[in-house]
Amino acid sequence: MQVKAHILIRFLLRHTYHILVLNSNNNSISLHNKEKNLSFQFNSLLGEIAIERGFVFTTIRIKLFDERVIKFKWVSWKCAKRFSSEFHYLFESWLKDKLTKVDTIVNLVNKDIQKLIEQQRYIKQSEVDSFVQKFELKMKQLDLLPEYIKIYRKEVYEFFEEKMIYDLIDKSNQAWIKKVSNHWDNWFQANHNISLNSSQLKSILVDDDINFVLAGAGSGKTTVLVGKLLYLLENKSYLEDEILCLTFGKDAAKEIQDRLKKRGFAKCKVQTFHSYALSIVNEVENNNRTLTEFISNQTQKRLWLQSKIYKLLENTHIFVKWKRYHSDFKIFGLCKFEKPQDIKSNTTLEYIWSRIMEIHNSDLSKKDIINKTLNNEKVHKEVLLFWPLYKQYLLYLKESAKLDFHTTIVDATKYIKKNKFQNIPKLLMVDEFQDISQIRLNLLMSILNTRKPISLFAVGDDWQSIFNFAGSRVSLMTNFQNLFPRTKLTRLNKTYRYNQFISTVSSKFITKNKNQLKKVTQSNDMNNSKSIFFTKNDNLENILIKLNNSYDKNIQNILFLGRTKKDKPHIISLLKDNLKNLKIKFMTCHESKGQEADYVFITNVDQGKFPLERNLATLNDYLNSESSEVNDEMEERRLFYVAITRAKKKVWVSYQTNPSKFYLELKKISDLKH
Repeated sequence: MQVKAHILIRFLLRHTYHILVLNSNNNSISLHNKEKNLSFQFNSLLGEIAIERGFVFTTIRIKLFDERVIKFKWVSWKCAKRFSSEFHYLFESWLKDKLTKVDTIVNLVNKDIQKLIEQQRYIKQSEVDSFVQKFELKMKQLDLLPEYIKIYRKEVYEFFEEKMIYDLIDKSNQAWIKKVSNHWDNWFQANHNISLNSSQLKSILVDDDINFVLAGAGSGKTTVLVGKLLYLLENKSYLEDEILCLTFGKDAAKEIQDRLKKRGFAKCKVQTFHSYALSIVNEVENNNRTLTEFISNQTQKRLWLQSKIYKLLENTHIFVKWKRYHSDFKIFGLCKFEKPQDIKSNTTLEYIWSRIMEIHNSDLSKKDIINKTLNNEKVHKEVLLFWPLYKQYLLYLKESAKLDFHTTIVDATKYIKKNKFQNIPKLLMVDEFQDISQIRLNLLMSILNTRKPISLFAVGDDWQSIFNFAGSRVSLMTNFQNLFPRTKLTRLNKTYRYNQFISTVSSKFITKNKNQLKKVTQSNDMNNSKSIFFTKNDNLENILIKLNNSYDKNIQNILFLGRTKKDKPHIISLLKDNLKNLKIKFMTCHESKGQEADYVFITNVDQGKFPLERNLATLNDYLNSESSEVNDEMEERRLFYVAITRAKKKVWVSYQTNPSKFYLELKKISDLKH
C-alpha cells in the first residue's frame, strides 16, 4: 500500500519525499521521490503512528526507537486513516510473530537452565554466560531489538538483558551449598580428619571461574587450599595433572605437597612462581638453563661486582664522576674514597647491587628511568653512575646463558603469550596472593588469557602484605575485584592461633591503615584477658626466667622478633641453655611470616627503629607509585601486625630507650581494651 502527497506538492516540491509506501513483503516502510528513497524496517519502528488533521491536508507521524519521527505531509484525511489502519494491522502481525518466536526461544533456554540447576552442583558464571549468549544470538537472528523485549516481554528482558539470570543461579548455588554442607563436612572429617568451620567449608564449596578467599592470620587458609584440592579431586572436577598451585616460597610449596601426599595425591603440581617459570623456559627452549649462582652464592656475587667496579673505574673520567658523587652524597657504607680499591665492604657492595637490581626489575629504558628521577638529584645521579654495571650484568646473563628470578618470569610470560607453551592448567591456585608483584601478575594473566577455559582460586590477606621491598604490591591485592570483575569472594574471619584479646587489639591497630579490604576477625578462643604486655628491654631476662619456672617439663616455644637482624637481644645466647623449659628462637619480622609460637617478644620498638625511618631515597620509591612516606608507614604497620599475630598465648613489646609511636599506640589500644 502507498499514499501520495497532493499532486501540486509533487510538482512544486520535487526534492521532498512525496510517496509513503507500506511494504508487506519485507515488513518495512519507505519514502520516495523521483531521485531517491529511504527505507525503515519494522525492527526500527516503535509501532506508534499518529495522524494530525489540518485545515486542508493531514500529516502522518511514525515514531522510531531512536526518538526520531518520520513525518509525511500533504495527504488527504481518508488516505491517512487507511494507511494508519493498514500499518497497525501489518505491524501487529509482524510483532506477534516475533514475540511468539521469542517465547519459544525463552522456553527452550529456560528448560536448559532448569536441567542445569537439577544437576545439583555449583554452577559457574561462565556456564550462565553461555545461556545469555545463546539467547542474544537467537535474538540477533530474529532481527529484533532488545527494546521490543523490554516493552513487550519485560520479565524476559530483566532476566537476560539485566542479568537477573545470575541472581537466580546465585540463589540456586546458595541453596545447593546449604544442602550439601553437612555431607562434605562429614566427608572431610571421616576421610581426612579435617575439621572445618562454616566459612572454611563455604570457601571450598564455592567453585566459580574466579574465586578469592580473604583469609585473616591464623584462619586456616592452607587447610582451605588443601581442602579445596581434595574436594575437587574427589568430585572429579579436575584430574591431578590439570591443577597448578603456585606459591611464593619453597616452604609453603613443600607444606602443601606434603599434606597432599599424605592423602594420596602426589601428582598435583605445587611450585613456586620461579620454579614454574623456569620449567616453562626450559621446555620451550628445549634446554636446561639454570639460575645464576649469584642468587645463592653471595661471595661470588660480590667478587664479580667488585671486579666490574674496578674495571669500570680504570677509566679516569668515570672515576672522577664517582668521586664527585661520593663527595656530594656519600656512597652508602663507604668512608673514604681515594682509589677504586676502597670499594670493598660488603655493605657498600650490597648497596650498589640493590640499586642495579632496582634498575633491572623496573623493565624500563634508561630514558624513562632518568625522566622519573629528575626531581631527586641523588637518585638521578645513582642511575647514571650504576647504569654501566647494570649493562655488564645483562651481558653476564647473556654470555653465561643464566637466568635470574626476574628474567625467568618475564621470559615464561612471553612464551605463554606467543602460544609457545601449551601445557596450560585448567585450574590455577595461588597461595598468599598479597605477595603478588606486577611481573607475577603478568604471568598469571598470560595463563588466564589463553584460549582454554581456566579457573582461578586465590587466597590472601592484605593486612599481611609486607614484601614491598621485594616487588610485591598490596594494591594488586586490594584491587583484586577490579582486576577480576566477576570474582566470587569468601572470607575466613575466625582465627585459631590466638585469643580474642590479641585479635581485637591487633585488628584495631592494623585498621588504622587506609585502603584496605574490610574484614572482621574473631577468635575461636573467646578469652579476653590481657595478653599483650609492654616493658623495657632490661626486663626481658626476668620475664623469661618467670616463664621458664612456670612450666615443668612442658616445653614452650619462644619467638623473639626484631625489625632487623641487629635487633637480636644478647640475652638469648646468655640464657638459652639455662632455661630448660623454653625453646628460644630469634627471627626478623619478615622471616616470621607464616610462623607461630606460644610466646612472642617484639624487641627494640624504639623511635626510628620500628617503624623504621629510612634516610635514603631509593630508585624503587620513584618507580613504584605506592612507595611514599605515608605508604612506608603503612607497610611498617602491616609488618608490626604480622609480628603481633605470631603469638598463640601472649605478646611482649619492649623498647630500649625511647618507645616508638607503634609502641605507644598499641599500648593505648591494649589499655583501653583491658
